[in-house]
Amino acid sequence: VDHLGATLVADGSLGLAGKKSQIKLEARADNLAALTQELGISEVPGKLKLTANVTGALDKPAVDLTLDFKDGPRLAGAASTLSVHAKLDAAQATAKVDARATAGKAVVRAALNSRWRKGVPLAAAVDGQHELELNLERVALGELLRQSDTPVPLPIAGTIGANLKLSGNRASIELKSEVDAQITVGQEPELGVKLLTEYGGGGLAFNAEVDDV
Repeated sequence: VDHLGATLVADGSLGLAGKKSQIKLEARADNLAALTQELGISEVPGKLKLTANVTGALDKPAVDLTLDFKDGPRLAGAASTLSVHAKLDAAQATAKVDARATAGKAVVRAALNSRWRKGVPLAAAVDGQHELELNLERVALGELLRQSDTPVPLPIAGTIGANLKLSGNRASIELKSEVDAQITVGQEPELGVKLLTEYGGGGLAFNAEVDDV
């Protein structure tokens, strides 16, 4: 299939009656703006490429998926990018997703690891054990503030980084987050700021530290 510079190619066989599938899928859009505009949704600039390989039985598939998105909406003063690699092995009851998003010097990484009891239907994976980590690599505050429509009364400079960890499932969740920043407001001395949050076992803990650098 080829339309408005977007292509979709699928090749392989779908396993039925207990047989194994072997499918390769590739989708590409070199002008997402034109494609999204024709679909009647908000225009999204950028280029997108997706490849996926599916093998195994229908009830226990193995999926290997890669997505690359470039020249996306401008954030932090630069075009955004997104790369994702996901793997599912239903027979081994595991799944993994790694993602990286950028905009200028701002970089966010994400990693998700999931496991569940072998032999149960794939739908039961939601009740397994999941671990998610998000990390904002240290970035200049000026890069972020330039994207705000709200004027800042005093000049703010410095850097900020953050980390978030989530684990558990829909029955029980544990969370831990950390924000680490060095901030200068106007002509004031630079300050170091650390914010720590922990949640689990029905309790919430919060700690904030502010020090002269």
